[in-house]
Amino acid sequence: MQSWRFAGYPNNKARVSLKKRRGTRKVSTSTITKVLIDNVQNSYRLDPITVFLEDHGQGRGEITIKCYGESWTAYWGAMGDNTIIEFFCDCDEHYIANKLSSISSSLDDYEKLATIARIEVINHRRKGNMDADEARRLFTETDRLCDADSIRDCNALVQDIFDCNLWELTIPSKPNPDYQYLCRIITTVQEALRSMTKQQAA
Repeated sequence: MQSWRFAGYPNNKARVSLKKRRGTRKVSTSTITKVLIDNVQNSYRLDPITVFLEDHGQGRGEITIKCYGESWTAYWGAMGDNTIIEFFCDCDEHYIANKLSSISSSLDDYEKLATIARIEVINHRRKGNMDADEARRLFTETDRLCDADSIRDCNALVQDIFDCNLWELTIPSKPNPDYQYLCRIITTVQEALRSMTKQQAA
């Protein structure tokens, strides 16, 4: 079971910002809440997580999440009557992931494409569309697809096997482990914040 520790900065450490408008200064303050989430290595396969939550005023808030040397920050300026904790916990993890990072949820699956390409070569051979030597050469060259960084690296091979241009080819996809990792962090943070809120309300 995960554990968390709650730490709110005292008032004399609240963030203070000064805005100068027409010769006068407007002073605004915001209180930062720090949450440490421990004991998540076994249950969640995560390192300890540190979360900073800051309410900037009515409907405006910011969150920063740190885990294993990486950090993600997002700001919302229209949260309605919610605090940053309430808003964050009510949102879908995929929506939050897209706010925290530009990581794609999926990657091109070139290994699967190579498997499809091999099947395509076999079908061409069975139909008599290519001779044995050509089929053997193309079948062997499909291994290049597994190591490709981009489908453009195998333009000629794709055209020989699929008889189409690159933009006409549908490339299979697979989940992005980096995106899944971030979503796992988000759901862990949400669970910890909900638990913290319930304990504070009790």
